[in-house]
Amino acid sequence: MSGSFTRLKRSLAAGSVLLGVVCNSYALDASRPVTQYARDVWGLRNGLPRGRISAITQTADGFLWIGTEQGLRRFDGLTFSSAPNSGPQSYALDRVLGLAAERGGGLWIRLLEPTLVRYQNDLFASMRVHPEMDALATAMAPAADGALLFATRLDGILKWNGSRFETLAPKSALPTSPIVSIAASASGDLWLGTVDAGLLRLRSGVITAMTAGLPDLRINCLLPGDRDEVYVGTNRGLTRWDGTGLLKPDFRKPCGGSGFLR
Repeated sequence: MSGSFTRLKRSLAAGSVLLGVVCNSYALDASRPVTQYARDVWGLRNGLPRGRISAITQTADGFLWIGTEQGLRRFDGLTFSSAPNSGPQSYALDRVLGLAAERGGGLWIRLLEPTLVRYQNDLFASMRVHPEMDALATAMAPAADGALLFATRLDGILKWNGSRFETLAPKSALPTSPIVSIAASASGDLWLGTVDAGLLRLRSGVITAMTAGLPDLRINCLLPGDRDEVYVGTNRGLTRWDGTGLLKPDFRKPCGGSGFLR
């Protein structure tokens, strides 16, 4: 394990894999083509399956996890492999919809059914709020305090505190439009993106619709920025909540954070 982790750290330090750029990194000379820079590429010959990549995350042990249409793969810095499973339960990981890493080392996988599976210590386990019923999770994301946030069709907005689920907003408080993205800002607000009801903010148990300034009511993804900022990806472009309103982001100005993982 230590050898794989060392190779992974070296590969990440030397490679130029860009993940979800939200602002200019100012690390590359725009006048030079990317082919002039040293880079490594990992693909099918390294074990990455064909099909669309839906999610990527890194667990506390240093491994990168890739969720694809053809299943889940673990990357050790050189090759992709399937996750080892030493337990009695196995799941059809043929279509991964989302991934989220716990601060303590666990990996959460969102599937078609069961919608939530946790992988820890080489064991898979279905995670349910009620033993007899799947919550039908539609989105998940990490919170600033290390907890995990979940949007579900049957149980509302949930928080996993490391040992159990807590309800942050019941199903009755949410719109009928499915929530497909969720994020927590540095201020503690929760942001919810819906299929056709726009953007929602959950603050102190109160949900407020934030639609003024949205280019489209379909919210595909959410990304918290510095302070109270939240970047909002819609079907018709990107907008940014700056703490007071939704505005078109100006990428000509530098912003906090690296914006990429190398």
